[in-house]
Amino acid sequence: MERFPRSHALDENEFDVVVDLAESTQLRPKSISIRYNGSPDSMALVARLLGRQTPHLSVCQQGGRDALAESMPAIDDKWRLTRGLQLSFARCIAIVERALHLSGGNRTTAVFTFDPTASRSLPAFVGEFIATKALNLVLDKFSPADQWSVAVRNRPGPFVPLADDGQRYYADPFLYAWSERTFIFVEEYRRETKKGVISAAEVVGGRLASAPITVLERPYHLSYPFVFADGGAVYMLPETVNSNAVELYRAVEFPWRWELASVLIEGAALADATPIFHDARWWLFAAMAEHGTTDHDELFIFYSDRLTGPWRPHSGNPVKSDCRSARPAGRVVRSGGRLFRPAQDCENAYGSGIVWHEIVELSPSHFREVEVARLDAPRGLGIAGLHNFDQIGQLQVVDIRRARAIGARRPVTGAAMRRLGEECNCALRAVMTDATMVTSQPARLGG
Repeated sequence: MERFPRSHALDENEFDVVVDLAESTQLRPKSISIRYNGSPDSMALVARLLGRQTPHLSVCQQGGRDALAESMPAIDDKWRLTRGLQLSFARCIAIVERALHLSGGNRTTAVFTFDPTASRSLPAFVGEFIATKALNLVLDKFSPADQWSVAVRNRPGPFVPLADDGQRYYADPFLYAWSERTFIFVEEYRRETKKGVISAAEVVGGRLASAPITVLERPYHLSYPFVFADGGAVYMLPETVNSNAVELYRAVEFPWRWELASVLIEGAALADATPIFHDARWWLFAAMAEHGTTDHDELFIFYSDRLTGPWRPHSGNPVKSDCRSARPAGRVVRSGGRLFRPAQDCENAYGSGIVWHEIVELSPSHFREVEVARLDAPRGLGIAGLHNFDQIGQLQVVDIRRARAIGARRPVTGAAMRRLGEECNCALRAVMTDATMVTSQPARLGG
């Protein structure tokens, strides 16, 4: 059997493109190679991970100044170097594939440079790792890792967290107004079954009239209960990642009973699918994991002439590969003829904050958005994260991740809720002026 020639003996004339993995500063003609925070040396990636910083990965072409494809991957456990390397190299495979197809859909205009001050020595990393793991072992005995809560307010008052019994938590809140009444829909995660269901309650005077009641349960986990109307019917599009499909439900007896109306997309585990009707088309924004990575850092778009499909993928998918602003975080807002999309900031951890972007270009072949507002969690006051927001009129809902503490669950103080409200007001001044939530065709809304 003829052996493949050594890399230095390759005749470039025999190939359209060469993927150069030699980590050399000098690229071969017609070659592409991976850059780790601008460096061809993968030790720059290791140094970045040792510093518990998010790496910037890119694929560059010989003689070209711009990246063909790039990504800021979400590193979901920054204390496991092997996990960081696994996620980073898996994403390298994806961006090399995208560069070879010249999709260009995830290009950004940002400039990234490698900061050597962010790196750590291996002994320092190991020392911090041992101390952190020891603390987490103690915390795990007294405090669950996920402590999400939903907070509600009528502006300009403070947010008030929803009470739970410690056996469940509430997250992913959405509001819907129907027959002059307002309802809240939430993911109710039950710790005993380790599975989410969709629950609902009426909101009266900025407070829940009762504890949320289960309205939709499946054999698999449900979350992100996006409720909207179209053609006189009320629908819910919950996240159904574990069914490997996007399932649309219709209200039979709103808001308490729902039936499966259609499977919009099969064979795709789309997270936090968010529909809008815009420019005579339906659009669906969602996150998805590929090549063994997380679903925290890449945005995919699908479009259709009808809600029930067929749905087609955007030609630039994924249109964004950036853990700081990809995964959806609630309903798209229309204000003054402009569209604003909330997204999760997952750089420090899943659901660290919420970022609003103005969508400035949206077509089956192009997508572009720019950041206009940001809402970070007031971490010094016991709130470690935020990852979903919705609003109707002056009524607002958001979910918060409580900081972990030894002993009883750390309460969310009134000071924290007031600070959250103040920061929310500041963040939304650029977004919510005369705003309406965009979902379906306004002339066809039913209720």
